[in-house]
Amino acid sequence: MELRSKIIFISLLNAAFFPLVAQTYIGGFIGIDLSEIKEPENIWHYEILDKAYKNESLMFGIIVQHNLNKTIYVALQISGTHKSLKTHDAGFNPLIGISFYKYSNSILIGYTILNNFQFAAGPQLYFIPAINSFGKNGFQGSEKVNKTVASIKISSSYLFRRYFISLSFIKGIDYINIFNKSENYYEYMRPINSIELCLGYKFKLFGQSINSKSINCPSFNAAKKN
Repeated sequence: MELRSKIIFISLLNAAFFPLVAQTYIGGFIGIDLSEIKEPENIWHYEILDKAYKNESLMFGIIVQHNLNKTIYVALQISGTHKSLKTHDAGFNPLIGISFYKYSNSILIGYTILNNFQFAAGPQLYFIPAINSFGKNGFQGSEKVNKTVASIKISSSYLFRRYFISLSFIKGIDYINIFNKSENYYEYMRPINSIELCLGYKFKLFGQSINSKSINCPSFNAAKKN
């Protein structure tokens, strides 16, 4: 028997004899993103003033969660936020502020305790299309970001019916590089660390399979008709 046929045969056996308890949920959330954003050590023309998780912004997102069983689940989260930072006036290059959009997506593996508490962790990638800069006398500029940035996300949630409140910590790994007019990439920010506090709602997208339904069979002990 070929490998493909074996896989199909085993899958049919599982579907026929083992009830599936997996469930899939989809939902949305809104929250606050508190970020620690710092300039690199070797940069000279600006200094970010909003540091130590003082830069807050509103964030929105969606979540798709697949429960493998009653305790273990896999979740995909996609979110976005807009950051606006004040910077120190360097004199020669009078930059007074920068802003950018940050889009994040993460894949988390989680564990549920006592039906209400969830803990999850996994990789997160976030993408910054461009960094906009603002200076004195109406100066404005925009520079392209080099790459998608990697980070690690650790999250805890409390569930109440279909509502949930979550607290997450994101540890940045990669520096944020930009593409300047000289066609060179250089470090513009250190890895971004964030704390996210969110409130959301999930509803069931898929439930149990049809083999979990009861099947009415005739009784073998039925009384004979007269």
